[in-house]
Amino acid sequence: MWSAKCPKCGAKILFEDANAKVIQCASCGAQVRVNINVNYNYSKSEHTEHIVDDAKIKQAQNVDRVINLFASPIEERRAKKKAEEERIQREADQAERIRKEQEAKDAEEQRAYEEWASAQHEKHARQAGRAIAKAINYYRANERKILISVVLIVALLACRGVYDSINQKREQELAAHQAELARLKDEEIAASHLAMGEVRMPNISMSEDARDVMKKLRDAGFINIVDQPKQDLVLGKNHAQYDIIEITVDGAPSFKTGDWYPLDTEIVVSYHTYIFE
Repeated sequence: MWSAKCPKCGAKILFEDANAKVIQCASCGAQVRVNINVNYNYSKSEHTEHIVDDAKIKQAQNVDRVINLFASPIEERRAKKKAEEERIQREADQAERIRKEQEAKDAEEQRAYEEWASAQHEKHARQAGRAIAKAINYYRANERKILISVVLIVALLACRGVYDSINQKREQELAAHQAELARLKDEEIAASHLAMGEVRMPNISMSEDARDVMKKLRDAGFINIVDQPKQDLVLGKNHAQYDIIEITVDGAPSFKTGDWYPLDTEIVVSYHTYIFE
């Protein structure tokens, strides 16, 4: 066993293997290459040579690994962000290009439409001008005939108006006459029924107030009207006072408005009233 001094930290290094070419310092971890030289002054001497400081390299590599550990996600995010910005910019540029192309296309279509519309307007104006010129020329050539035709048309329209007015008046007079005949006929029929002691059933319904129904019957000429209050209401929650329960004509609940009945026909009108009345 022999020893040597570490060229880096100065610590003592023990060499157990005489044939070892490289040995590591136990204190600082430096790699030391061993060369054995023989000279004239010493029978054997030791010479050490520091080749590579592997410890520093490993330390630097570890630092790089730590930096890369934190830097890689940041750089990745930066790269993604940059790629996204470039994509958005490309899409914006493409959209702007499409918009400009569409604007140019729309402008071209608008220009073509305006040219077509202008041409159509000029065409119609020329046609209208020719038609007006023809009409003027025709009027000048046939002025007398046209005036006579206009006078005849006006006269015909006036006659038609007079005829329509007379016809309308005649129809109104006829309608009034027919209405008068119908009234007289109804009066004649009514007089014949009255002569036989009959009166016409008025227009009454179950939804009316009982007092209104009885008044209509009396006004129509019926003289045998039975007023039949039921006195069945306490608070009037389900029915109101004078709500009709039933109307019977000569004992029957069915009757028809406008039919003729003897004036002394018994008509019973039953309806709700309060029990204390």
